[in-house]
Amino acid sequence: MELKQFIPQEYCLRCEVCCRFPEQHTVWAPKFTPLEKAAALNLVRKEFSKETKERSSRTGFTHDEVIKAVEINNIPPLLFSQPTNTQTEHRHAHRINLLPCEHGFRCPCFAVGENQCLIYAHRPFECQLYPFLLLEKDGQFFLAQDMKCPYLKSGDANALDAYKHYLQAVFKKQECMSFLSKHRDLFSKYDPHDLEIVCSIRLD
Repeated sequence: MELKQFIPQEYCLRCEVCCRFPEQHTVWAPKFTPLEKAAALNLVRKEFSKETKERSSRTGFTHDEVIKAVEINNIPPLLFSQPTNTQTEHRHAHRINLLPCEHGFRCPCFAVGENQCLIYAHRPFECQLYPFLLLEKDGQFFLAQDMKCPYLKSGDANALDAYKHYLQAVFKKQECMSFLSKHRDLFSKYDPHDLEIVCSIRLD
């Protein structure tokens, strides 16, 4: 699934909030579907094929750690959390494991020094969607927006309303409904504080 971007790329990559987290184990760490995870891992492998240093400043893992993980097909424990049901692993989303950084933790796909996402052009649906979120609350599913996003506080209200209408139209399409129904574990139980619900989502 690909979405039209709401926040301009140049603003997004200047932001000093996203991709950084105060806690290592948090519901805010992005989730990847199996296909998104495979694409991310291919890009990470390419990054390491360019690296010659013992420890990569871009990914935070040693070259040997990644090469060994690739060789034994053991990437998920290194970069991604394991699904609770390994028998249905191919259908479950994986939450990325965060790495320590100067003021907390960061996504391993985020290069702090360059303030750049290493997989930006191929980032997962959840990252494309932000500052909108897939919210699960009391067994129901919603599209919500994160009111803490700096761009929402300074952006164009008319553009925001237009984008909400765009998302609601996208979410009614069969392709999107099938994607969300198949990957309903992309919905997370966020703290509703500072969230504003845009619309409910009915899944088959």
